[in-house]
Amino acid sequence: MGRRTASLLQGHPRPRFGRAWMREALRTQNPLLRQPSRVERIVAVLGLAALAVMAVGVFVITWHVYAGGGVQERGEAVGRSEVSATLDSEPSPSLIGAQGTIPSFASVTYLWQGLDRDAIVPVASTSKPGDQVSVWVDSAGWLTGEPRSHTETVLDSVATGTLGTAVFLVACCFGTISYRAWAMRRRCALWDADWLQFAARGQERDR
Repeated sequence: MGRRTASLLQGHPRPRFGRAWMREALRTQNPLLRQPSRVERIVAVLGLAALAVMAVGVFVITWHVYAGGGVQERGEAVGRSEVSATLDSEPSPSLIGAQGTIPSFASVTYLWQGLDRDAIVPVASTSKPGDQVSVWVDSAGWLTGEPRSHTETVLDSVATGTLGTAVFLVACCFGTISYRAWAMRRRCALWDADWLQFAARGQERDR
């Protein structure tokens, strides 16, 4: 008699080799274990399909943000130029308030296609009238912001991808928990119906 047979006869089954979850799966032969029904399989497949579509959507949106940022980079690089401007006034004093630091501003004059144009731009508080500063203008010569950098495009894409991934993970967790709860309630209801039928058949046999 082998040791495994002796252990079984004594009521102490010898543990199987391998991982714990694999041993438990091989040992599980519970006749009361209800297998997933067709409805549960369909719901699970539909849920997985929805998550797959959501994952693809996150990728597409992130790529769209990156591609759109690249197009904006190239467009602003072509349509904007940097010119030199001269300070015409003393900078306004910088203030620190409840909303943060208010920078200094001063009026400047810059030359665009032979014409003098005036503008008010933020400058260093130590600037003086007559100092030269650089400003960005558009194709029409009006004051505008600095062209978009590639770093801004990458940061926007990373932020979009991170937010989309977080939403996707939350959807995965919520979907898994909801499916397990729904399947458990459904199986409990099916077992209740089976037990009622079993009890009814037992009462008929007793008669």
